[in-house]
Amino acid sequence: MTYPRLYILLLTLSAGVSAWGGGRVDSCAFDTAQLRKEMKFDVMCLTSVASGGIGMWTSYRDIRRMNAFVSRNNSAMDYCVAASPLAAAWVMKAAGVESRSSWKRFSTATVLSLAMSAGVTEVFKHTVNERRPDGRNNRSFSSGHSALAFAGATILDREYRHISPWISVGGYAAAIATQSMRVNHNAHWGHDIACGAAVGIVSTNLAYLITDCIMGQKEINTVGWERYQERLREAERHQSGVTLYSGSEMGGVWVDGHHAISHTPVTDYRIRTYSSLSAGLDYSHFVTSRWAVEGMLRLNDSRISLRGLGSGRQLQDAHMYQYHADVALKYSMPLRIPFLRFLPPMRIAARAFTGAVHRPQATVRIHDGVSYVPFASVPRSTDWEVGAGCDLLMVSGPRYSGGFLFDYFRTFADILPNRYSFGTTWKVAL
Repeated sequence: MTYPRLYILLLTLSAGVSAWGGGRVDSCAFDTAQLRKEMKFDVMCLTSVASGGIGMWTSYRDIRRMNAFVSRNNSAMDYCVAASPLAAAWVMKAAGVESRSSWKRFSTATVLSLAMSAGVTEVFKHTVNERRPDGRNNRSFSSGHSALAFAGATILDREYRHISPWISVGGYAAAIATQSMRVNHNAHWGHDIACGAAVGIVSTNLAYLITDCIMGQKEINTVGWERYQERLREAERHQSGVTLYSGSEMGGVWVDGHHAISHTPVTDYRIRTYSSLSAGLDYSHFVTSRWAVEGMLRLNDSRISLRGLGSGRQLQDAHMYQYHADVALKYSMPLRIPFLRFLPPMRIAARAFTGAVHRPQATVRIHDGVSYVPFASVPRSTDWEVGAGCDLLMVSGPRYSGGFLFDYFRTFADILPNRYSFGTTWKVAL
């Protein structure tokens, strides 16, 4: 699956806008409490830091052994997609859709968010000096496109989550599409985009915190919160829902030449897979307050490399895609930690699953001095898999939660038998 297909799929999955019902309640006291909550740092964003940190720890050592990849830089088009969540927030604000902020708070927080995201990203780029996959320069870490995309998605989330959680999920889906495009264009490694997402999300939440420290609560609109308390109670009663996932899948393995399809007489080589960009969608249906049946879909893009051919060989189309489709049995329960009362309501869950993984044929092409020619292919296969995992969710609003997920996949195949998946989630309760 190439990046346009993944982008269209993500936007299609997040295109719906749900309508909420319920009667009015006396919310004066609750508005005051909600304003105080609004002015605090949103700790839910720390799940993105965990995802980025694990991604960097698991893949940074691998890039030193990677081949060079053909450049497909299309920064202008990537920036258009990356800027779409922020553009959506400004268009909605200009159109008169009532947001959580006055124009003064909205514009100040936006400027601070973009300034901090760009500043932190540039510091990383000039101090880490990590070489890009296509070798253009040494400014790969971290991804500025991802930082911009997730900063815009977080602004859209904070301003319009009260209208519908699908608006938030739509913004994050566009941000995930940006990550996919940067990886497919060979502009970034997997941990670059994960850490870029963390920079964008944390910078935006810090920007709102700083803005509120300066302006106070007078610039925060209470519109849209009349039914908030009732909807928040509904979030506890309605656990079934749809979850958007963005993360990485790791567990690379060498594939010897005799397991691959060779297009040349050369057989003394090995193919290596590395941490991947992973995106997915889950649907969980709770049959009781704690037990659920869950359907899982995952799309993974793993960059692959050749070993044993010497250095300086440039590769093209060196990507391996995997499609997971699984059914899980899930147990979820509230998590209350007395000494962490400042955290929002949380739920922790464990699940066991089984299903299938499909891997299309992946062909590696190398430059022979004139053009790119096929060298070797990893054969297509469909295999049975089992696994287990856990996730942590923080209730951030009515029928809306965010958190962190970890899964282990055991595939009954010679290639990629053991994989580990981790990342950030956004859930909409139905």
